Amino acid sequence: MKSRGSCLCGEVAFEFIGDFQKFFLCHCEYCRKGSGSAHGANVFGRGGELLWLQGKDSVSVFGLPNTRHQRSFCSICGSALPYILSGKDVVVVPAGSVDSDVALMP
Repeated sequence: MKSRGSCLCGEVAFEFIGDFQKFFLCHCEYCRKGSGSAHGANVFGRGGELLWLQGKDSVSVFGLPNTRHQRSFCSICGSALPYILSGKDVVVVPAGSVDSDVALMP
């Protein structure tokens, strides 16, 4: 399955080739602060492939020191973007960045 997504300003576009297995709403302090909301909403795909269709140079990554928390975002508009979970074969995709339908419920 292919899922496409993009950032708010349209600078960055991506495609995830594979299936999403999990959809989580995380309420930890890091996800709340990183999203500016009550939770982070992410879909997870193990064994899939993340392709940057455009704007890869505008993707910034922040890793919180001394934790496993990470987030990827557009350096122009700040929209959350996918990243590969460090040391795992898992792609983490912010649910709000996906332009196609996500069949999973959180």
